[in-house]
Amino acid sequence: MLVKNVKISYEITFENENKADIIYNSLLPEFEKGFPGISYRKFIIEKNKIKIELHSSNISRIRAISNTINRWLISIKEINNI
Repeated sequence: MLVKNVKISYEITFENENKADIIYNSLLPEFEKGFPGISYRKFIIEKNKIKIELHSSNISRIRAISNTINRWLISIKEINNI
């Protein structure tokens, strides 16, 4: 079976807009740079929610980037006591 495109979507809800804003602004530079092997990326904030969407034709690449984003989220939350 040949995979043509893989899509991962996150929607993360925070207690309030301030906490979502801290996370969003911390990750924004990484999303602006982009990720190797990712053909499409979306990173938006809506009130107290952050939405992330990634597309790739490479399952390993999208999994690795997804794991990296998860580690960043955990680190940022711990550093800022969120």
